[in-house]
Amino acid sequence: MIERPRTSLTNTSLPNAQNLSTPFFNRWTGYTPAVRNTDEFLIKVDHNLTPSQRVQLSYFNTSGIQQQSPGGNLVWSQQNYSWRQQNANVSHTWTISPTKINQIWLNYTRMLAGRVNTPAVSLGDLGSSFTVQGTPSLPQITVTNYFTLSQSIAGPKAGTNFYSLRDVYSWNKGKHALAFGGEGSLNKDIQQTLLNNYGVFSFNGTRAVTGCLLANGTACPAAGQTRAKRPG
Repeated sequence: MIERPRTSLTNTSLPNAQNLSTPFFNRWTGYTPAVRNTDEFLIKVDHNLTPSQRVQLSYFNTSGIQQQSPGGNLVWSQQNYSWRQQNANVSHTWTISPTKINQIWLNYTRMLAGRVNTPAVSLGDLGSSFTVQGTPSLPQITVTNYFTLSQSIAGPKAGTNFYSLRDVYSWNKGKHALAFGGEGSLNKDIQQTLLNNYGVFSFNGTRAVTGCLLANGTACPAAGQTRAKRPG
């Protein structure tokens, strides 16, 4: 399954540190970057149309991208999470009389985000016969008691468009305060995900090959003997 791309896998993170319990240099130490860039701004406008009527406008925008590791104990894949959120509000206040006020609000919220795995390389691109359906990304490979080259599910698009309208008429009558009005909203959302189409492979020694055993009896991944494989 993965005999041909074994060189690409083993060169990912070569051992560079000694195991404290043995004389062998079979550990790797290092770091993985966690990049986060954001931009946001807010615009607000208040305007008196007449002495008794006021209009308020506001617009908020925030966007960014965050690069994060899907886990595991070796540098392998990175997931880019990007997003953009926009909030727009319009309100009108009408002071009809000292005891009567009408207020109306119109709101629009848009939030879109996506998770993209990088690099866009599949196990097949490294020389394996494993075929990926959909967007390519590196597989998840686990060798028991040694390492995990982890991967996470991508979702190229997810978000919502939310609309709302609210109107309230307030009337103070003596010791009483009355309010009448209504509110309506509409929510349109979208969710796209690729699941784990990259393939999940694990090795734990149950299918060991003669002459290809690791120190703890784990099956050698270079021989392609997996305990389990899950294409998603």
